[in-house]
Amino acid sequence: MLRRMIIPAAILLLGFVCFVPMQAQPRGRPGMGPRGGVRNKKLLEKYREMSPEERRQAMKNLPPERRKAIEERMEQYDHLAPEERQRLDDRLENFQQWSPERKQMARRIILHVNQVPPERRQLIRDEFQSWRTLSNDDVRSRMNSDEFRNKYNDQEQQILREMAKLKSTP
Repeated sequence: MLRRMIIPAAILLLGFVCFVPMQAQPRGRPGMGPRGGVRNKKLLEKYREMSPEERRQAMKNLPPERRKAIEERMEQYDHLAPEERQRLDDRLENFQQWSPERKQMARRIILHVNQVPPERRQLIRDEFQSWRTLSNDDVRSRMNSDEFRNKYNDQEQQILREMAKLKSTP
């Protein structure tokens, strides 16, 4: 049962942390409930520590498309350099500390980004990554520039506005 719970979390979290920059967040919120980040992180760590055979066994009852997506993500993780794994783990830990509202906002953004053609999707992610070192005011200035308006269509601009809100949300 617990293994079934970790699979959707693994897909969402690993997909999400690949393109959302870390922000300073307080660690270890007191009073975190049973559905809080610490429990999910431990489940994810347990899943990642499974052997490939144990993973296959845990995923045997999943629909084939879902199973394939999970296997691909875990294989990507397994092939990361140690520094990249640590960076990803840090981002996951950061994500665990977010409020439920902020996590939901991130999930909506992911859904919208996934509706964009792949070649444009990377452009959006690159733009968002370029904001890592920018202040919120600088991001707003960037989004108000002619270059920004000419580079992205209305849908992409809206996604990036949502990403800017996520970046500025504590």
